[in-house]
Amino acid sequence: MHLTQETIQNSYQTMRSLHGMRVRDIANQLHITEGQLIAAHLDVSGGAAEATQSGAANALSAIRLSEDWPSILQSLEALGVVMALTRNHACVHETIGIYKNASHRNSIGIIQGDKIELRAFYRTWRFGFAVTEKGVSAAGATGGVQHSLQFFDEAGIAIHKIFLRAESAIKQFYQLVDRFRHPVQKPSEFARAPARHAPNCCATEHVDVRTFHQAWRNLNDTHEFFDLLKRFSISRIAALRLAESEFAQSLRPDQVESLLLRASEQKIPIMVFVGNQGMLQIHSGLVNRVVQSQAWLNVLDDCFNLHLLLESVRSLWLVKKPTQNGYVTSIEAFDSQGELVVTFFGERELDSPELEVWRELTESLALEAEACLH
Repeated sequence: MHLTQETIQNSYQTMRSLHGMRVRDIANQLHITEGQLIAAHLDVSGGAAEATQSGAANALSAIRLSEDWPSILQSLEALGVVMALTRNHACVHETIGIYKNASHRNSIGIIQGDKIELRAFYRTWRFGFAVTEKGVSAAGATGGVQHSLQFFDEAGIAIHKIFLRAESAIKQFYQLVDRFRHPVQKPSEFARAPARHAPNCCATEHVDVRTFHQAWRNLNDTHEFFDLLKRFSISRIAALRLAESEFAQSLRPDQVESLLLRASEQKIPIMVFVGNQGMLQIHSGLVNRVVQSQAWLNVLDDCFNLHLLLESVRSLWLVKKPTQNGYVTSIEAFDSQGELVVTFFGERELDSPELEVWRELTESLALEAEACLH
């Protein structure tokens, strides 16, 4: 069913004012994507961003941005402290910091700040918007107004969002929006959102197992693992199931909570990777406040928040990859369709061995999982 721009706007106003629903939830209710909902609120006046967005009568207004993604990300440092958000359907990763040391090579962008660390895969980026939403009670909203930059794929599925905070540089935000304003400010055609379906996770009949095992043993760097998957035309979850027990062991899904609680209690610095089709966001450091709230497992720290939908974690794996500095151990969580939800590593410097305390923590989880089988 095709919804008109007016219908989308009216539905947003009703659901927002009566039920306090968020944009993502409203879009789901309307059976459209977030990007489609945002695009239905484009400001077509053509005025300067500060005048149009601050004076907009609607609770939600947007300005479409040009598709010069590397230049946009390289301009973000001027905004000062902001909140970076990357999510998939089951996990949300939020970091407060400054977008520093932006660079790009070919279609991959890199942000390597003190707190915000990102890998952007621009080949999937299609739409970007500067968004102003009024009547917001979020921590970063100023006077009930939330300013953000939001990026989407061709179907309007969210890739990455940047939310301004009270201490952010609002003047620089307006200047950035005016600089990168797209010449066409009207709702665009979005591709149909692909249906989520289970990949053929168990397709390993074509794999020469002995050759695959030897190739895994011959890894010299964690990044070579992606080449391994391509070489054998195998999914990540299938590779773990096919691997030797020395390198991959199945854990209980509920042990993801034990992992975070023990990392917090033992003050073990970790790395938390959450990604989607166009962005990977990384936290490095301690996790302190680990809290379960209803269906969600949360890390609620000053500059880092993680929200993991526990019911979506259907399999959990301990994975070891050989490198020139010994094994690098990760804990990888997958959903029921074999899609990667979140990955945990021990924090480590480049070309350095992993922390022994991290390895001990992961091995204790493996022993507990094995004990439950007997």
